[in-house]
Amino acid sequence: MPEPGGSGRGPPPPQDLDPVPAPIPPGGVVLEGERARVELESGCFERLNWRCTLRAPPEAAAGIVPALVARGYTEVKRVPQVLEAFHPEGHRVAVVPSTGRIQIRVSLKVEEARRGEVALEVAEEVAGAAGET
Repeated sequence: MPEPGGSGRGPPPPQDLDPVPAPIPPGGVVLEGERARVELESGCFERLNWRCTLRAPPEAAAGIVPALVARGYTEVKRVPQVLEAFHPEGHRVAVVPSTGRIQIRVSLKVEEARRGEVALEVAEEVAGAAGET
């Protein structure tokens, strides 16, 4: 017989939850690589959007996306001011040719704790592709 006021169903089953990643420090998150660095975009609490800075940027940022396509990425044209390429694993690289800005959006499939590391890997690949332009 259920206890008075209870549903009779018992406690909920235990759940396996992903570990909570460390909080984002006030100064932000910056990861340095050999040819690139990534900085977590302000306001991105899921660690998905990263600003990419190349140590040796190409003369024309517009050449990055075709170089990524040659490496197996897929080009997507949504707006003329932004060039986008999608990584085979679902990451997105957006390039604004007029400013040279590069943004990496890590796939939601990546565990949150690993997203910075993956963003840096993609940034290093972008740097390699940029060197080929």
